[in-house]
Amino acid sequence: MNKIAYIATLIGVLLALFSASPDEWLANAGEWANVLAPLKKYSWLLVAFIFGAIANQLIIRFFRGTGDERTAVIGESQLSEKIRQIMSNETITEAKIFSYTGETLGDFISYQERYKKELTLKLLVRNWIDEGLDEAEFNENRLLTGRRNWDKSNNIEALSKSRWTYAGKREIRFYQQNHPLLRVIIFNGPEKRFCYLSLYEFQQSPGGGGSVFKGSNSTGIFLSSHSENEDRLIQRIESQFDFYWNFKSVSAEDVQSTGYESIFS
Repeated sequence: MNKIAYIATLIGVLLALFSASPDEWLANAGEWANVLAPLKKYSWLLVAFIFGAIANQLIIRFFRGTGDERTAVIGESQLSEKIRQIMSNETITEAKIFSYTGETLGDFISYQERYKKELTLKLLVRNWIDEGLDEAEFNENRLLTGRRNWDKSNNIEALSKSRWTYAGKREIRFYQQNHPLLRVIIFNGPEKRFCYLSLYEFQQSPGGGGSVFKGSNSTGIFLSSHSENEDRLIQRIESQFDFYWNFKSVSAEDVQSTGYESIFS
């Protein structure tokens, strides 16, 4: 084999090594070994190159993570892109969203994704009774400020009555009493899961008016189950969602047909 062919083969294998995840290296080792067999007379140089490449990739993946699966603190624009990539490249069967009003659902699940029959969407939002009580008190105390009123309860109630015309399944429950705190979305699939975790910001006197709880332009942590520690953290976050879903929330029908005290006492 001449030098040009040798270099081309080596570059090809190194590119394959760089593009694969560490989990795939062992599975591809046999195929790569067959490709490199003609280069055995350069074995010492070959081993040095490969071990150097592996060390380089492990260092990069340890400190930075890998592509869409890396842990990162990201803003909303990056979140939208990550969600798009996840929904396009992964098999996602369930999305759990812990939200405030559900108004930004479109930022998480596109209209196209809602037509996937295999997708179940669980949306957990604040109940409009608590929201209405808080906003009425706030608006009464801010009548002379000239700022926009806090007006979210009507939107939440409208969401409870909205029709769902997509192939995917949607379930909505309304959490009780607690103020908006967590902004979470969890994507579950048969092989991987992903999570975005953020917090609502409390502004005692919001400059632009409206609700004192702000979720727009948020920054949060993006996690994936590619490592044991991250998977365990996602599991704990999901357990809190499940706790509220199963024990601290009610259906829209319950809110509409039952007195406040009997629901949330």
